[in-house]
Amino acid sequence: MIVLCGPPACGKSALGRRLISAVGGKFVRTDDLGRRRYERLPELVEGATVVEGTFYLPSHWARFLRIGEDLFVVLVTCNVETALRRNKERGESIPPRAIIGIHRQFRVPPAVDLVLNTDLLDLEGALKVLLTSLSRRNYKYKVNENA
Repeated sequence: MIVLCGPPACGKSALGRRLISAVGGKFVRTDDLGRRRYERLPELVEGATVVEGTFYLPSHWARFLRIGEDLFVVLVTCNVETALRRNKERGESIPPRAIIGIHRQFRVPPAVDLVLNTDLLDLEGALKVLLTSLSRRNYKYKVNENA
C-alpha cells in the first residue's frame, strides 16, 4: 500500500489521483471517510492501493501501522505560504487558520520512504520521482500507458 501523507494543500490528492491512474487500483482519501476516520482506518482502507491523508498526529499512525501490510510512505510537503496560496486558488476549501495549525502540529510519520517537496517539484515531476522510487524498491504495479 502506498500512503501519501502531509499537511493540507501540499498536493497529496492531486498526486494520488495521478498515481492511481498510472498504477491502477483503489484510491482512498481519508477526507472522504467521515468523522472518527483515524480510529477506523485499517478497516476503511482495506484493499486500497493508494491511501491519502494528513496523518499529522502520532495517534493517527498508531492504528494505521497495525495493518501489517508492506507500506510505502510518502511525505508530501510544502511551506505554509504555498499551502495557503493553493487553498485560496481552489476556493479556500479549508479555513486558513486550520492549515496554519496543522502545519505547526504536523509530526513526521515514524517511517518515511520518500519526501516530495512540492515547492520544488510540480505534479508531473513529483509523480516521476515517486514512480522511479517505487520501481527501485521493486514495488509491483502495472503502468497504465494511457495515464
